[in-house]
Amino acid sequence: FVVCCLFVFGVGLVVRVGVSFGPYSGFQRPPMHGDFEAQRHWMEITTALPISSWYQNVTNNDLEYWGLDYPPLTAYHSWMCGKVAQWINPAWVALGESHGFESEELKMYMRNTALLADVLIFFSAVFAWVYLMRHDSCIGKQDGQPLKDQKKTEKRKGGKSGNKAVAAAPAAGGDGDGVGDLSMDTLGVASGLILHPCFILIDHGHFQYNSISLGFALWATIFIATKKHLLASVFFVLSIAYKQMSLYFAPVFFAYLLSVTLFAHKKAIVARISSLLIVGVTVLLTFAICFLPFLSNFDLFFQVIHRMFPFARGLFEDYVANFWCIFDVVFKIRASFDVAFLTRISLIATLLSMSVSCIQLFRKPTQPNFVYTLITCSLSFFFFSFQVHEKTILLCALAVQLVNGKKHSFIQTLFMTTATFSIFPLLQKDGQSMQYFVVLLFATCTQLGFHAKYWKRWQILLFLLHGLIIGTIHVLFEFKEPPTSLPYLWVLFNASYSFCIFGITYIYFHIHLFFFSSPPHESTEKRKQH
Repeated sequence: FVVCCLFVFGVGLVVRVGVSFGPYSGFQRPPMHGDFEAQRHWMEITTALPISSWYQNVTNNDLEYWGLDYPPLTAYHSWMCGKVAQWINPAWVALGESHGFESEELKMYMRNTALLADVLIFFSAVFAWVYLMRHDSCIGKQDGQPLKDQKKTEKRKGGKSGNKAVAAAPAAGGDGDGVGDLSMDTLGVASGLILHPCFILIDHGHFQYNSISLGFALWATIFIATKKHLLASVFFVLSIAYKQMSLYFAPVFFAYLLSVTLFAHKKAIVARISSLLIVGVTVLLTFAICFLPFLSNFDLFFQVIHRMFPFARGLFEDYVANFWCIFDVVFKIRASFDVAFLTRISLIATLLSMSVSCIQLFRKPTQPNFVYTLITCSLSFFFFSFQVHEKTILLCALAVQLVNGKKHSFIQTLFMTTATFSIFPLLQKDGQSMQYFVVLLFATCTQLGFHAKYWKRWQILLFLLHGLIIGTIHVLFEFKEPPTSLPYLWVLFNASYSFCIFGITYIYFHIHLFFFSSPPHESTEKRKQH
C-alpha cells in the first residue's frame, strides 16, 4: 500500500514540477498581470502593512490593484510566504515598488511554495483517504458495504453455487478478489486524485493555492467517514476560512451532521442536543479563531466579509459552463435586470436545486450518500450561484473523485476530462496549451488503464464520441478564427458542451442518491447476517 502511494505521489510530483516550468497567469502582461501577481501582491501587503489595513482601501493598499478578497487563512499564508520571500530577496515584496515584479528566482520560489502546500496538505489527505478506502471508508464501499466484506460475500456466493467464476468475478461495479486487485484499486483511487489535470494545471500552471482548501475539505470528509465529527467540523471551517468557494460543500456538512447528531441511535434526547451544541460551538470557535484579529472592530470584520463576497462584479465573469452564462446568450439577463434582482434569483435557484439532495441526505445519512450529495450540491452552486468562476469546478471535481472508483468509473472519467476541458480557455490565455494537452492525455490514459476494462461497449463508444466532440472544438480553437461578430464563439461552444456533461453528472448522482443508495445501518445488518 505504501509503495503504491509513494509511486503515484512521485509521479504526481514530477508532473507538477514539469508543468511549473511553463508560464503562469499574467506572465509579461502589464499592468495588471494575473493571479500570480495577485498572490505575490498579497505577500507584499501582508508583510508591509498592519493587519488592520490588509482588507482596507488605504494609501499603500489600492484595492483596485489585486486587493485581498480571500478569507483570513489565505492572508496568514501570504504573510508567512511573504516573510520568507522578504528574507531571501526583499525586492520581491517591496511595498509599492514590487508591482509586476518578474524573475526566474521569484517564479521558482512561488512555484515551490505551491508544491510544498500541495504535498503537506493535499497529498497527506489523499494518503489518508486511500488508506480508508482499503478498510471502511465510503470509497471502499459498494452501495454501503465495505470492500473487504464485499469480497467475503462474493467468495461465499461462489462457494455455495459451486461456480468458481462467480467467486473470482468482480462485483457489479466492484473489484476483483485478491491482494493484487486491492493494490490496483489503491493506485486507481490515488491517481484519480493526485493526477487530476484540474488540480495540477490550475495550481502549478495558472498558479493558485487551491490544494490547501481542497486538502482541508478532503480531511473533513475523512473525519466524516471515520465519525470524528468535531474534527470534521474544524477542518471544514479551515477550508472555508482559506477559500470561500468551499461554501459549496457547507449545506452537505450541515445536513449530515445535523441528521447523525439529532437521530443518533441509543442516545437520550438530552445527549443528542448536547452533541449538536458541541458541534455548533466547535464551528463558531474555529471561525472565531480564524477571524480573531478582525473581530476587535465590527467595521473591519464586515469589510473582510464584503471583500469575500463582491456582488458588485455581476452575475458571472467571462464564459463559464454554468446555467446563467448559457441562459444569458439567448435572454441577455445581465442587461435586463439589476444586480439586486439577479442576486435574489440566483440565491433562490441555488437553494431549490441543492435542497432536494440535502433533504435526502438528512433522511439517509450514509457515507455514500454524503459523497453523492457533495457532488450534487457543489454542482448546484456552480450552476446557479452568483459570481461563479471557471476555477470553482475544482470542488465538484474533487467530490466526483471520491465515489466508488469501479462502480462510477465511466462518469468519473467523463467528468474529469470535461472539467479539464472547461478550463482550457483560461489555460490557453496563460500560454499553457501544451501543458494542458500533455497532462490531460496522461491522466485520461491512466484512468482508462484502471477502469476501461469494466466499461460496457456503449460506454466505450460514448466516450469516443465525447473525445471526438472535444477534439473538434480544440481544432476550432487552434486553427479557425471565430467570426468577427462572435469573437467568443469557440469559448461558448466549450462552455455549452461542458455544461451539458455537468448536467448529466448532476442528474446521474441524483438518481443514485434516491434510487440506489442503502438506508442507514443497512450494511451493518447485512454484515451481521453474513
